[in-house]
Amino acid sequence: ARGSTSPLLDDDEEIGKVVRTRTGVRPVFVSCGHRVSLPTAVRVVLACCDGYRIPKPQREADRWVKQLRRE
Repeated sequence: ARGSTSPLLDDDEEIGKVVRTRTGVRPVFVSCGHRVSLPTAVRVVLACCDGYRIPKPQREADRWVKQLRRE
């Protein structure tokens, strides 16, 4: 279901979360970044998913890179 998570482990250390952004689709892998905790990163990812599996900032970045490659 959307919003469900599972820990992403390296040995016994949690290095991220496996997050379902939509029900019935493959999950995305979320890790924390500079000055962002893992729970905050998961909340931001879920907040940025507007009906698609991949969060909107990631989709936009991918679109811009593809456009730049064509030029």
